[in-house]
Amino acid sequence: MVATSALVTRFAGTFAARCLSGHAVGSPLGLWVLLATVAPAAGGAARAEIEDVLGTTADDAAARAAELVASPHPAVAAAVAVWAEPRYLAPAFRRWADGLGGGVETGPVPTPEQADAWACGRTRGLVPNFPVQLTPATAVVLASALATDIAWTEPFDETAPSALGGAFGDVATTALAAPAGHRRFLARTTAAADVGVHVATSHDGLHVISVVADHGVESAAVHAAAGEVAHLVTGHGGGAVVLRLADLPLGTGPAWTVTEAPERVAGGAPVEVVDAVLPAWRASTDVDLSGAPGVRAAFETLERFLRPDARPAAFEARQVAVASYRKDGFEAAAVTAIAMRAGAAAPVEALVRRATIRFDRPYAVLAVAMDRVPDPERPWTTTDLGRPAWDGVPVFSAWVAVPG
Repeated sequence: MVATSALVTRFAGTFAARCLSGHAVGSPLGLWVLLATVAPAAGGAARAEIEDVLGTTADDAAARAAELVASPHPAVAAAVAVWAEPRYLAPAFRRWADGLGGGVETGPVPTPEQADAWACGRTRGLVPNFPVQLTPATAVVLASALATDIAWTEPFDETAPSALGGAFGDVATTALAAPAGHRRFLARTTAAADVGVHVATSHDGLHVISVVADHGVESAAVHAAAGEVAHLVTGHGGGAVVLRLADLPLGTGPAWTVTEAPERVAGGAPVEVVDAVLPAWRASTDVDLSGAPGVRAAFETLERFLRPDARPAAFEARQVAVASYRKDGFEAAAVTAIAMRAGAAAPVEALVRRATIRFDRPYAVLAVAMDRVPDPERPWTTTDLGRPAWDGVPVFSAWVAVPG
């Protein structure tokens, strides 16, 4: 059975190549989880496309996503929500929503202020604003939030920015030298040939892997190489192979320099040492996901939930992500959202007869008890109050003769 890590790593390479450009940060897992959540509702070509993007069947992906959310990693806070406005939706939506895992938050579409509070609360304040616009016409919202704030098992040592060399050496303000406890090695990958690798690990088990390739290697290839290295580091196999320095020529390589000189060492055996110098960095990215892998198929699937008179739909998919890589640790957060807004049929001219009622004289008011009320958690269903004797009973009546 293919590990979930392999499926998401495969998706991560495509996600990064398609959605991240320039100095940027994102969460492939944040989108993968949303696509996996909607996948069981997809059919035909849309289902095939989503399954291809996810790397497994729709039902299997949904089960894996539910497990991730229900049992989050100690280093990663995770949340998934599905919010809906029932008046726009057909019965197919209820059938799908009833099958969502228990870890998925459900309820009515929040106000923009409530959505901002959700994003802020689920990301420990790192993402204060929800990425998509919510309006009275919003019919369905899928959202995920991921956050981490970790400390390295062994902090970096600070060094002069000039130690970085290259373009970064002239502009960096803080350079970090890897201590003895960090993994550093050279690797040969299928995607980007030979690369340099640094791995920092947190106390609660999060690896942050940095991969550098030769000049001119496209970013998509380096992202793919990072996936290969991740499989190697986590013990899941993959195409990356650790290189011995003895097999490399002396001098300048793609992103390193290999030297050889006599040093006094215990035992006198040949010794290989790899050092690494990285810049401290931070990034913040707000990216349109409408062109991300699988998202168009998700749009098509969600539109099937709309009542015919609420079509055509309008869609928005965005992700906001932030990250900071520093001497003592790493923090990052992302909120990913897909929203569907109900539309309306184009207006046509017709003869309209309209009546306006004016309560301009004394009138009666009657308040009647009911035994069934909308479920506040799932407003497309009702809750039985267990008070059948009260059903339909007038509780208050009034005659309004003096307007306020």
